[in-house]
Amino acid sequence: MRGRQSGLLALLVLCLLLPAAAATAQAPELLAGRAFLPLVSASAPSSCQPLPGATYNTLSVLPPPTDRPAEQHADLNLALRGYTPTSAYLGLVDYGGPTDPAAPQLPGLFADNRTGAFVRVQRVYDWNWACNCRGAPLANPPVTLAELAVTPGETLHVPDSGYTIGSGYEVVVLYAAPDRLTLKYTRNDNVVHGFTLHLENLCVDAPLLSLYQRWNAAGRSQFGRPIGEKQSIQWLIANTATEVEALRSLVYRTAWMVDTHQPYTKEAAMCKLYGSEVASRAVDRALQVHGALGYDRDFPLERNWRDARIAEIFEGTNEIQRIVIAGQVLRPYGVRVAP
Repeated sequence: MRGRQSGLLALLVLCLLLPAAAATAQAPELLAGRAFLPLVSASAPSSCQPLPGATYNTLSVLPPPTDRPAEQHADLNLALRGYTPTSAYLGLVDYGGPTDPAAPQLPGLFADNRTGAFVRVQRVYDWNWACNCRGAPLANPPVTLAELAVTPGETLHVPDSGYTIGSGYEVVVLYAAPDRLTLKYTRNDNVVHGFTLHLENLCVDAPLLSLYQRWNAAGRSQFGRPIGEKQSIQWLIANTATEVEALRSLVYRTAWMVDTHQPYTKEAAMCKLYGSEVASRAVDRALQVHGALGYDRDFPLERNWRDARIAEIFEGTNEIQRIVIAGQVLRPYGVRVAP
């Protein structure tokens, strides 16, 4: 393949194919165009199995930051554009033209270095930036996304390339959802230069998704500034951190009372009451930080909210816990508390 400006490259890249100066000054000149990575054709499992030995880290990206949240950016979140089936040759097509020996290699997706079997081909929709809305399907090249067959549960890998972004890393994650990734082979927070790869319909490793969500909330910008710099966001984070530390101290004290065979009915009820309400408030603040994205089922926040809320109900509602606590506090004073 060798990165030829071909049907394969058209399936792999979403970018203006210009010299990637941020990656290497020796990159050969490439043709201008836009294309997209193959859709991996397999039903995403409901939950990912942890990847043994996989580690992820953070590093700074080159300014400027993207001009809108990643989930609302049609170059970063392919779900906004969408795609439609088309009839075309199910395989690699050589269009000729300049080559880039350092381009990402398609067989690198798979552990056995195979060239994936093409199942279907699609045309990705163009994007009208004036109205911030979907346009007509892209016509050139005739195929802008391909579905590749995989075995359910098969581990996919970052396609290898001749580029590096420093610190031993090859790509940054521009966007992550439970079933999609957008990877960039430079340290830019956009798709203007260099290679950008879109992976669709896969199960993203949970530690990677969690790391992305934390740093996306803290470091991505709104009106040109990271939202983590805004005092209103800082207060939400400070309140949550304080309540979590207070809860931790209460839990540790209750555990100590259990270990030392002291009565702990009141303290156990306090842990259940305060812990469930701290969890609900923490998730509610996280929803506030993430805005409408917090309700999107592509992200775990909406599920976290439901999980936190049910903790106030099962195993003794919080109203029952308050009755228990009040009874323990008032009993020495001869006050009987009844449900």
